[in-house]
Amino acid sequence: MHVGCGSSGWQAPEQLVQGRQTRAVDLFSLGCVLFFCMTAGRHPFGERLERDVNIVKNQKDLFLVEFIPEAEDLISCLLNPNPDRRYIILIPNQFSENRVYTSHIY
Repeated sequence: MHVGCGSSGWQAPEQLVQGRQTRAVDLFSLGCVLFFCMTAGRHPFGERLERDVNIVKNQKDLFLVEFIPEAEDLISCLLNPNPDRRYIILIPNQFSENRVYTSHIY
């Protein structure tokens, strides 16, 4: 049995439903925190008492960052309900000419 860690309203859906812990849960929380910081304290999944239910149902509102396409794209990716699709990161690679490659975080 897995024990989920984290604060209510900031946990990834797989934590809430299955208690699953991977690096992807941190990316989900990062998406919530970025939105919170950019919107002066608003949460993408609503008010405190409804957040966990909205996270599980993937009912988010990114209206406040829609005017910044890069932010909306980044936050949307970080809040993807599928942990395998949260984000692709660029990692330095000393063996390639362009010195980066993409990798999913699992």
